Amino acid sequence: MTEQPRRLHRRLLNTLYQVSALSGALSLIAICSVITLQVAFNAIDKLMLALAGEAIGLTVPSYSEISGLLLASGTFLALGYTFRQAAHIQVTLVLQHLPDRAREWSQRLSFAIAIGMVSFLTFYMGFITWEAWIYQDVTPGIIPIPLWIPQCSMTLGSAILCVALVDTACTGFEGAPDA
Repeated sequence: MTEQPRRLHRRLLNTLYQVSALSGALSLIAICSVITLQVAFNAIDKLMLALAGEAIGLTVPSYSEISGLLLASGTFLALGYTFRQAAHIQVTLVLQHLPDRAREWSQRLSFAIAIGMVSFLTFYMGFITWEAWIYQDVTPGIIPIPLWIPQCSMTLGSAILCVALVDTACTGFEGAPDA
């Protein structure tokens, strides 16, 4: 691959990782917003109870369920970027004592196993998402949220992690791995 397509390829992959990380961060901001709103509603209810003797009953319907789904989405969407930046915990206690050739082969084996496992996770998450779509599965809370919506983001996040694993196996980490 010549230099120009290689740089474009790198920019596209980095943009994918950054958009994915931004989506994960937006999920966390949404969690904070939903929980903050519920806390404010609770405070208003307590105030009304103290002043008027009766609470209004303000609530964000299914706020804990929504927060849980957003947490799962945010976690999965941030995996690829986090891995690519070498921010995941790496256990290098054994690796650092191996000769160079053995270390290289053990890292290749680790990447092969990780790519296989994450590929299977992505495939299976896609299958579960498809089933949720077909059977119209929804959450059991006050607001019935179609399960395929958060499962799509989890499938996408695991697919991006798989891309990041293959990318890193071929090119190495962008950030400095833990020492």
